[in-house]
Amino acid sequence: RDLHKEYRRQRQMCIRDRFQVDQDRIDQFADATLDHQFIHVDSEKATPLFGSTIAHGFLSLSLIPHLTAQAVLAPENLKHVFNYGLDKVRFTNATPVGAKISGRISLMECIVKGSRAKYKLKLVIELHVVVLLLEVLLILMLHLSLVIILLIISIPLIITVLNHFIAHYVLRVM
Repeated sequence: RDLHKEYRRQRQMCIRDRFQVDQDRIDQFADATLDHQFIHVDSEKATPLFGSTIAHGFLSLSLIPHLTAQAVLAPENLKHVFNYGLDKVRFTNATPVGAKISGRISLMECIVKGSRAKYKLKLVIELHVVVLLLEVLLILMLHLSLVIILLIISIPLIITVLNHFIAHYVLRVM
């Protein structure tokens, strides 16, 4: 009973440890599920779409027991834990390789029947994506280079247009 009171008091718990999703884990999951779609296993093809390969949605989902074990309070004399099921699952963001995930668990409902308890939890998985400063600088340099090239290409055109304008409109008015 004390456990249930503690759950009700806290209402929301944070998962402090972040779990990194690396390419080796994604490849192992692809092998286990026979899902070798290129967005998961082929960096060259996936990068134009997502910036890197991405984890399977069900890989992220399968990490829930590991993530929740850190935050869920459980009595010491606990004999069994069963996954009763899922009510609503949505994959709203891709999980890029190298991302770290954590989350927040909220107690939505607690039903106690004798020595048993059924908890309805809401889990929100949070992504912590590390963007390397070097990559950002390279992208900015690329954009700056394109702007400079466009300006260099445009200058003769701008001069031609201005000369045409001066020759036809300004000189006629004088």
